[in-house]
Amino acid sequence: MEDKKLLINRLKRIEGQLRGLQRLIEEERPCKEVLVQLAAARSALDEVGIRVIAHGMKDCLEENHKNCEKAVESAIELFIKYSQYVK
Repeated sequence: MEDKKLLINRLKRIEGQLRGLQRLIEEERPCKEVLVQLAAARSALDEVGIRVIAHGMKDCLEENHKNCEKAVESAIELFIKYSQYVK
């Protein structure tokens, strides 16, 4: 995966955000503060997921270029499955 290093770095940042969330809860910080950070972490995870699925779709289309219709159907199916988990 060509964006592997980028994705790993993003996941490490998200890991730091999650530790920060734990700290906020341990310190009994205001609910609004916790929820803002939770939303930011979730958004960051969704972005990683979108990048992973985009790469998967690209691979699917490149591998199946001879059967373009099947490749497009597979890519769309992959996207639809993932999008059910993103809100």
